[in-house]
Amino acid sequence: MVRLKSLLAVAALTALAGAEAPKPRDGSTLLWVPPGVFVMGNEHATRDQRPVHKVTLAGFWMGRCEVSNAQYEAFLQATGTAPPPLWQELALKHGPDRPALGLSHRDASAYCAWAELSLPSEAEWEYAARGSKPENLFPWGKLFDPLKCCSSVTVSPGGPDAVDSHPDGASWVGCLNMSGNAAEWTDSWYQAYPGPRPPKSSEFGEKYKVNRGGHWMFQSPDFLQTTARSWSLVVARLPQCGFRVVLRKPR
Repeated sequence: MVRLKSLLAVAALTALAGAEAPKPRDGSTLLWVPPGVFVMGNEHATRDQRPVHKVTLAGFWMGRCEVSNAQYEAFLQATGTAPPPLWQELALKHGPDRPALGLSHRDASAYCAWAELSLPSEAEWEYAARGSKPENLFPWGKLFDPLKCCSSVTVSPGGPDAVDSHPDGASWVGCLNMSGNAAEWTDSWYQAYPGPRPPKSSEFGEKYKVNRGGHWMFQSPDFLQTTARSWSLVVARLPQCGFRVVLRKPR
């Protein structure tokens, strides 16, 4: 771990967007997301995506892909953790190269603790997906393209694609499947965005965690945008929800 921190400290000073970090314990490919300021939210979308506001982030490393079933199985074997029943069922159905699904926020957090990584914040996730261009409503740009993601907008695929699929739909730093495929846990509570007149909802607070990116069952591009938000209880194990990892710049 000391060697990893030392290598990352050097790379963080010189790496360009999308550069790769040394492999962490779980074998994830981590891509450099440089520090920056971006406009978070979408003034033309649902109330919980407003008001738009500027966010400043330090640089961090984001998983190129969602965590796969093969990676999650390696975690279970290394730690002796009992496999969550829904994950086991879905992993057998979809295969080792598909995203690990049916995992609660707590399940995902336990994996991250073992791998010495973290779940991304909601802001980190959105910045890695859209960058500093507010017009980037999708990882690849402004306009929806059904060929660049796994969704049911045109034809239902019946399940998620491999975690390394759709390279032509990559985000500005090279992250894959940040639109469709699997919804992804973040480590942020579902809260109102800051502003002079923030929206009010009984759902806001420290009850639900946000997941991002939509999933393959969505039939509307609106739910697949880089700004779209959904939320779930931390104990919920959803058949369409997985996660990706993040490593923050060493201090």
